Amino acid sequence: MPCFSCRGYGSASEYWRAAQRIQRQNRDGKECVILHLGDHDPSGIDMTRDITERLATFGADVYINRIALNMPQIQQYDPPPNPAKTTDSRAGDYIKRYGVNSWELDALEPKILDELISDNILKYLDADKFEQAKIKQDQERQKILSVVIE
Repeated sequence: MPCFSCRGYGSASEYWRAAQRIQRQNRDGKECVILHLGDHDPSGIDMTRDITERLATFGADVYINRIALNMPQIQQYDPPPNPAKTTDSRAGDYIKRYGVNSWELDALEPKILDELISDNILKYLDADKFEQAKIKQDQERQKILSVVIE
């Protein structure tokens, strides 16, 4: 399962490469889902839109699911707020919609982030195929160990 990590907006070349990987999966009959995590600030919220539009520009058929950071999570976990950056060109719309505070994704406890990711992966995982893959992995591990031990 490929992971695409950015600090800020991704480059066009990175989105093109991601779109190529997605298109290969689509040709193999697979539906693709991106689990997106980002700050809840003017740019962080906009990045979900940007990812969707740029991948579509490159012909990727993919569903983007923003799993964090969302307002219900902010209300539930109460991370410390920061003032929204008024120098961000997206600040006006953000402040109208959410107010003057913003929140950083990394203010959530790592355990919470791990649970959000794991729970959302499980929603899309084919449990039978996953079990079969785990069994095969264990068998291969045993083969390797038997060779190493001998």
